[in-house]
Amino acid sequence: MKSRGVCLFVLVSILLVGCRTADEQPPVERSVFVRAYAEMQMLESAHRQRMLLAPRDANFKALRDSVLEKYQLSDSAFASTYRYWYGRPAELSELLDEVIAQVDSMEIQADRIRK
Repeated sequence: MKSRGVCLFVLVSILLVGCRTADEQPPVERSVFVRAYAEMQMLESAHRQRMLLAPRDANFKALRDSVLEKYQLSDSAFASTYRYWYGRPAELSELLDEVIAQVDSMEIQADRIRK
């Protein structure tokens, strides 16, 4: 009886450890997520600074949906990828550096267009 309990414990432990493997990949490819997330950050910033036209919330949602569509992402895939990276703090810092670089690049392009 004890040996069955021990075997069950070992099996469950292996399954729980095996649920998160080192080979686990995010739902959305890193480069696509970086570009989409950078655009989402710009959009969020515009929304917070009240730069969007009224009705702000409806426009925010429409623009957010257009970013997802542009990158052919579902809301759930974007959210799952977001959770994937935020669950890995050691890797997150490097990813956020890429997002910041992407935002900087977008700002430079916008400045060129305005001139």
